[in-house]
Parts: sequence; C-alpha cells; structure tokens
Amino acid sequence: MKKAESAAVFGKGALKIDISRRDDVTVLHFNGEFIYDLVDEFQQYTDTLTDQDLKKVVLDFSGLEWLDSAAISAFLNLIHRCSRIGGRVAACSAPLRVSKILNLTRINLLLKTGTSFEDVKRHLG
Repeated sequence: MKKAESAAVFGKGALKIDISRRDDVTVLHFNGEFIYDLVDEFQQYTDTLTDQDLKKVVLDFSGLEWLDSAAISAFLNLIHRCSRIGGRVAACSAPLRVSKILNLTRINLLLKTGTSFEDVKRHLG
C-alpha cells in the first residue's frame, strides 16, 4: 500500500483539515468543529480539486468534534459534485456525537460510512 502523501492543510480557529492521498483516494481528515464560518473556505478549496482528485474521496471524521447544518450542506455539495463526474464519497471514523448528527440528517444514506479508512475504501470501487 502506498504511504499517505500530505497535500495541504487548511482551516482556522476551531477547525483544521488535512488533505492527503492514500493510494488513489483523496482523504480529508477533519480536526475540530466544522461550523458556518468555515464553509466558504471549504467550498473554495474543494472547488480547486481536479476531477481526478474527486473520483474517490474519504472524509475522515476521527477528529471532528461538531458540525452544523452549514457543514452538512457543504458535504452534500461535495457529494453532488463527485457524483456528477462519476466519483464517490465515503466517510469513516465518526465519533458517536458526529455519527448521531449524520444519522439524524440522513446524509448517511448518501455516502458509505464505516469505522476505518480500509472499511470504506473498498466501497469506492
């Protein structure tokens, strides 16, 4: 397996997002709270990703402490963009609090979720 290559880190204040590549998968690792103030920066960054970067995306929520409705909307936009180009998005390692929000909003019906990167990677094709 190819070692993860760090590509970028962005965020401010309560959130940091580390973007890396593992094999042929783009991994976004969230640390902190993803709230309204950070959605524009997230959207701008994901808009710079190439179609190849968006073919297989894993959202690693292991460090995510909280997200609000604006963050859910940002994830929906990312899922939609990936879907339009034939890509897929999965999420892994969500803490219980975050997992409950994903279930409540039913976003978990639009992306495969699992306990680890390896668990969801096989569902990306």
